[in-house]
Amino acid sequence: MTNYEFQKAAQKRLDDVWAKLHTRVQGRAFTTPNLTFDLRSSTSAGQAIDGGKTIRMNMGYVREHAQELLDRTIAHEAGHCWLYAVKDPSHYKDTYTRMADAEAISFGVRKRRSKRSVHGYAFQEVMRFLGVDESRCHKMGKSEFAKLRKTVPYKCSKCGHLYNLSTVIANKIARGQQRYHPSCGTSSRLVRA
Repeated sequence: MTNYEFQKAAQKRLDDVWAKLHTRVQGRAFTTPNLTFDLRSSTSAGQAIDGGKTIRMNMGYVREHAQELLDRTIAHEAGHCWLYAVKDPSHYKDTYTRMADAEAISFGVRKRRSKRSVHGYAFQEVMRFLGVDESRCHKMGKSEFAKLRKTVPYKCSKCGHLYNLSTVIANKIARGQQRYHPSCGTSSRLVRA
């Protein structure tokens, strides 16, 4: 399946899922979330953002897992967007609750964190209604973007152990931050190999 074919199929799947979710409510219409294909994470297949108004999809999984993305990931993220839209407490905090939280914090009162879970009972109920696996994580491994990640060779200045570090860690070392080296058990200086 080409990327273009996948994008068309993904939009159709989202429209179908959203229409099925609308059968749960009478007399209310919710806007279908926007679908973008700009997520470049190494492990996330999809993401619901902007208070459920946008779904981001990872094109790095399309070549090997297009059908699973269409069947499961689109429905999973649409479920999150739906719970935002219907203002389910697991996904949505109203203005009154936010103001009460801010007021309590301003008076120095520490509130216990509420036990909200975005993958809790309400989400699982939506997934059952859609006939989709309720699990939180996919089993597709890493996307193609993870394979494109650049590494920089470094070695420990004490024991000489070689590492292939990500560019983020390599940049931190270049700025002078020391790293703990588990092999020799010290906080030694890593040098470029």
